[in-house]
Amino acid sequence: MAGSRSYEKWLLALVLGLVALLVFSVKGSLDTRRWKGSFQNEMAQRLDLEEVVSGFENERAAWHKQASSLRAELNQVRQSAEQLKLSLDEERAARRILEERLRQINVPAAANQDAAL
Repeated sequence: MAGSRSYEKWLLALVLGLVALLVFSVKGSLDTRRWKGSFQNEMAQRLDLEEVVSGFENERAAWHKQASSLRAELNQVRQSAEQLKLSLDEERAARRILEERLRQINVPAAANQDAAL
């Protein structure tokens, strides 16, 4: 009987050890499944955020391209305006010269008309 009790103790210890191992294995499996699901959710969120960031970067690049285009157009408009100002100044100077010549021509003619009367 003494040998049988020793055998029962070893068997009971072995069964308890196997039950504990089974419990730890099941718990580990459940934890792993939970962590895997959490990881997949996190990766999905990261991918969604990367898509949003990529969209913002594309939009930013488009805005920069449009801004560069508008700057170039503004420079062309400024150059055209400067050329128009110079042209206007030249026309005003020519007009003043012509008006002065016209006055010079009209003054002697008016003097001649006054002398004829």
